[in-house]
Amino acid sequence: MFFAFLLTGVFFYLNQFFAARLLGTATYGEFGALSSLSFFLQFILFTFLTLLIGNSISKFKGQNNLQIIPIFHSRMLLYITLTGVAAFIIFSLLSGQIANFLHIDSVILIFFIGILFLFCWILPVNLGVMQGLQRFNHMALLNFLPAALKFFLSVTLMIIGFGLFGAVGGLVIGFIIAVIISFYLLRDLIRFPGLKKSSLSTSDPENASFSAREINREIKGVVRYSFPVIFAVICIAIPTNIDVVLIKHFFTSENAGLYTAVSVFGRAMLSVSVAITTVMYPKVVEAHTQKSETRNILNKSLLYTGLSAGAAAILLYILPNFFLGLFYGEEFLGAGSFLKIYGIFIFFFSLTTVLVYNSLAKNRYGFIYLFAALSFLEIGLIWLYHSSILNVIQIFLIISVITFVIGVCLNYSYPSVNTEA
Repeated sequence: MFFAFLLTGVFFYLNQFFAARLLGTATYGEFGALSSLSFFLQFILFTFLTLLIGNSISKFKGQNNLQIIPIFHSRMLLYITLTGVAAFIIFSLLSGQIANFLHIDSVILIFFIGILFLFCWILPVNLGVMQGLQRFNHMALLNFLPAALKFFLSVTLMIIGFGLFGAVGGLVIGFIIAVIISFYLLRDLIRFPGLKKSSLSTSDPENASFSAREINREIKGVVRYSFPVIFAVICIAIPTNIDVVLIKHFFTSENAGLYTAVSVFGRAMLSVSVAITTVMYPKVVEAHTQKSETRNILNKSLLYTGLSAGAAAILLYILPNFFLGLFYGEEFLGAGSFLKIYGIFIFFFSLTTVLVYNSLAKNRYGFIYLFAALSFLEIGLIWLYHSSILNVIQIFLIISVITFVIGVCLNYSYPSVNTEA
């Protein structure tokens, strides 16, 4: 998973790099806002739905109740796809307002993001099943493959001459291909040839009735669990996705282009913690369900995240202009002072995401709601105090340090073994 997310970061960066070179600073600012909006929606839905589905599948696995998984998957896929269609219609109706907010002339570009938004409801259902079953090889493939497809398609379309439309269109096409591949990887579960011989068989009405009740009970649990999860996911996405949207709204396209370059380095750093928490989460859920020790999993996750994110933050602090000049060119060197502080912020934020996932895995929501409150405070402060981009990054840094300290105190006050009856 670590190397898959590393490759994802590489392809994501290469896409941003070529877009910056081929589109120019001002147009790249528009692409940065659009890609951040798509990444924000993708991150929200991916993390939210993958956590929801993965939590249930991990519990089924911990209870050795695997025969329920195919039916649970098909029902959740139906419900979530219908929800996605409704959300896509609403998004399409609001495309004009979204374009005005981002100061983008073409509504078609917003509609492209809407198509991607629709498919973002489908893929994480399959990813959640893979995560719960701990099929990390499949998850790894479905993390770096879309990034690779987006890169090759977007760059090819830009070079041909489609410009910004090609850059955004490549994102959409690459993602749709990844959705198709996800169903192929789950073909054994979707077909489930052993279903007629399982306890879900209609030839065993008593077991089938019990399984149906259990699935319905779990779906109700998914709905209850969705509230703290959506709070957590949105708040994780705010500093690394919605920030570019806000910068595009408050500042010029040139300044937005500089900040977008800085945020790309931050997302690359954050991908390490995402890779680690993707593996950590189902293991903590399964161990918690089986009333086993979980503290060691948390300690290792924090250690690996801290070492990798800390090393990256140090390099960006010492050599900000070197990395900006190497990957973006001289016209982006003005963002050097931003990158130094942004790297420190991402270091603390990466550690905080580990604590958030640990709290969700153990159904401890106190830290989640505090995290949400601080994140909304963060948005309010940025809305009121945005005299400069540096000022915005400083707000991110201060809130992230406070959140991390609170997270450590609360997570280590939880019992390391599930004591609930």
